[in-house]
Amino acid sequence: MGKEKYYKDTLLVESECECLRELESLLGEPIPRAEPLPNPRSWENFASKLKFGFIAKNNQVLALDLHDKHLTKLPDSIGDLKQLEILHAYDTKLEQIPSIIGNLSRLTVLNLNSNRLKALPKEIGNLQSL
Repeated sequence: MGKEKYYKDTLLVESECECLRELESLLGEPIPRAEPLPNPRSWENFASKLKFGFIAKNNQVLALDLHDKHLTKLPDSIGDLKQLEILHAYDTKLEQIPSIIGNLSRLTVLNLNSNRLKALPKEIGNLQSL
């Protein structure tokens, strides 16, 4: 899995830790960790209990909720979240999505509603589990 580092009090794969730090820098605030759910695909449960944050298991980020934050772009490092299954980035003012998002093969939920996106990268078509 590679070298690990702490993001706040959560041990993560180093590249995932760096992604969260980059997002934190773009947002101007830390991203809180949520308690893991019995079924990480239970998005309604996750979203109803968490306004903003991430869920990690086995030192990797499984779910990330950035909704209702001022974020005009996602960093290319989002592609380092190899185990990411759920990404909610709705109502964030996103203007672009990096093409690297097409590498997130485990992504099953992607919510980009209510943003300023004019187009999606063609690589989003690689996400066969959506």
